[in-house]
Amino acid sequence: MYWVNRILGKSYILAKIVTHDLYNNDGYSIIFTNSDERYTEAVAGSGEVSVVNCAVKVLRANKDSLILLDEPEVSLHPGAQIELRNLLLDEIRKNGHQIVLSTHSEYFVYGLPNNAIKLFQYNNVDGRYSILNECSPQQAFIRLGSKSYGNKKLYVEDELAKALVEEAIKEIDPELLNTYCVIPYPGGAPTIINNLLVQFLIDDDFNDDIVLLDGDMLSSINETDREKYSEELNLGELAVKLYSQDIPESSHPDLDDILQKQIKGLGCEIKLPLNGGNASNTEQKIEFKLKILDLYHGRFRFMNVDTPEEFIWEMAVGDRPTNIDAIKEDFTIGTYKERFRDAVISNLGEANADAKAIFALQIAFLQKRNKQHPLWGSFKELLSSILSVEKMHS
Repeated sequence: MYWVNRILGKSYILAKIVTHDLYNNDGYSIIFTNSDERYTEAVAGSGEVSVVNCAVKVLRANKDSLILLDEPEVSLHPGAQIELRNLLLDEIRKNGHQIVLSTHSEYFVYGLPNNAIKLFQYNNVDGRYSILNECSPQQAFIRLGSKSYGNKKLYVEDELAKALVEEAIKEIDPELLNTYCVIPYPGGAPTIINNLLVQFLIDDDFNDDIVLLDGDMLSSINETDREKYSEELNLGELAVKLYSQDIPESSHPDLDDILQKQIKGLGCEIKLPLNGGNASNTEQKIEFKLKILDLYHGRFRFMNVDTPEEFIWEMAVGDRPTNIDAIKEDFTIGTYKERFRDAVISNLGEANADAKAIFALQIAFLQKRNKQHPLWGSFKELLSSILSVEKMHS
């Protein structure tokens, strides 16, 4: 009863399954018992019945079983869906099961690796069905019309970048926070690039979505910035942006090399949503790769410093309530991430210098930023450009 109670948030003492063949049909009844009463499935919720049935069959399955489930989330509230998912994952780990399920629930697939998610979709143009063999949870459910993240999304690398962007938006125009949802995308910049480029590629509903990466991910610049980045260009650290129209057909065999130079962090084998079957998809590959190049240059932007940590360290001033000036004076060695970590260790001890404590210090720095600092002004100008807005004057 442990898993049934955990999934449903109940305190059943017993749930007895009684099989029968009433009316010449095989069936079953479930008798639920708690401290106050007993009742059958006739007065229980359909979710309770399905959970008991599912849990019992999964828990009784032989080791290394193949288990097929059809929309197990039906009639379950979000919390129950998450706990049922936990049961399935626990049984996979312990007993080596392979579980294949169809679902319309974001709670069942969130956090799963892309290669565990298969998107079954219908093409309204040609009337055919196709399966995307690898996709992210966001990619799958926005495709299905999910509105979980609002209408316009601005993806960033982590929670600190989110805090930085939201503080800047508040100064530009606070109402924008009702329009844009700033989303930290887990997995780091390469994961963002490889997942979201494919996501943007296959779905036309992403026209308003934007990605803002740390400045250290910048790999290609506008032609107009050639003089500004002349040293990096000469060293081969940066390239001038190329768009699909800049690449002649004779250079199509070199598209993979071009993409690698233009897009830092792009995987060698990006998973393109190619048509299945035996027909050649060479032309489709070329088309998608050219489109990825344009999508990247159109949707991906970069901070004006390498990392958010550098940003807030350089901008912060003051000695109350946090003595920021003293911290900056005492810790001058290492990366900016290391400086924040070392400052927390110095104050709280290594055992207490967890991510939460480090983030709290970073937010303290952010709140004490010098709003007249050139970096802050440049960052707000960058955001205004990205969001296509003007600063609101009070």
